[in-house]
Amino acid sequence: GEEPEPLSRGPRRRGRDARRRSPDDSPLRDGNRDRLEGLLTARAARTLLFYCTETNQHLYRWLGNYINENPIPESGAWEDISGETFLRGMLQGEGARVIPNVKANNVDPLFDCSPVLAVDPRQVAQRIMDVRSQLADEFIEDLRILKGDNYSLLKETLLASLQEEEPAEGDEGE
Repeated sequence: GEEPEPLSRGPRRRGRDARRRSPDDSPLRDGNRDRLEGLLTARAARTLLFYCTETNQHLYRWLGNYINENPIPESGAWEDISGETFLRGMLQGEGARVIPNVKANNVDPLFDCSPVLAVDPRQVAQRIMDVRSQLADEFIEDLRILKGDNYSLLKETLLASLQEEEPAEGDEGE
């Protein structure tokens, strides 16, 4: 019979250089790291988009369109999952033009005095990376608290199970 085709794994993941490699690195850890980077990138883009709702409607529209046209997937090549493709597209993009709503409504050019606005995708990408760094710092703080929360939960359940057992032992002894 025919042999099945090998599964395509997509592009090979870039390796960390030897100085930065940890003995604990594994494909699962790399995948988790990529997914976390993608989550942070997506949340940073959405955070910037939210800020633009009140401050810059033109950037809001441009960024909203970019996010919808270039989603960060949950599976696929590591470049896509990590959000690198999303950011690289902006960093390599040239200046984009945003046409105000007035122009979109096909106003006669003779009476149109609204300017065509420009968006610099590189600056937007830089802002997203800045927000992503801030979110990562906040997550690190939250994850440090999680360790203590785990210990508290274990302690509470252990104490509750010991308290349930004590009266039963006391009854047997009488």
